[in-house]
Amino acid sequence: DVPEDGFTVTFRFLAPASLPAGTSFGLFSIVDGILGSNDSTANIMLEDGNITAELNGTSIESSGLNLVDGQWHHVGYVFGTDEDGQRLYIDGVLRGSEDTQKRSDLISQTGIAIGFARSAANPHFRGILDDVRIWEDDLTAGMVAADVSSVRTDDLIGRWSFDEGDSDYAYDTSPGNHSGWLG
Repeated sequence: DVPEDGFTVTFRFLAPASLPAGTSFGLFSIVDGILGSNDSTANIMLEDGNITAELNGTSIESSGLNLVDGQWHHVGYVFGTDEDGQRLYIDGVLRGSEDTQKRSDLISQTGIAIGFARSAANPHFRGILDDVRIWEDDLTAGMVAADVSSVRTDDLIGRWSFDEGDSDYAYDTSPGNHSGWLG
């Protein structure tokens, strides 16, 4: 259960340089209903080489980047009253923010989707995602930057490192133990 008043999502991704330019791909969603329906409340997408995050219809995005470069990148999305709205970090650097969204509408969420965002033109990501983490707190800029190279376990409610090999199951190594099926 992702809190309504503050949370953080971080992950690493690699987008092959061969992805078509000018398109969008889903990276992460907090789902409020059936996966693939119009009920995704929070989405993170790769759009035309940049990251867009949306919560309850309010979007923030990075600009001027080319993250479709065959290199690993770290994304940190922070929402909460302590950090005054939404913040988007790419490789530890603040790349987008807005301060009007003070509360989410995550009341009846049914799950998360890794590698998927309904509102993307291509909902399924065509690259590699790794080390997805969710905290029940809105992390500070310093905490997000530190997450690039270490694991902060305070308030961690989900962590999927995808170290299972050829398994169709992703183990959550956080205290929350929210393991799930891939596919």
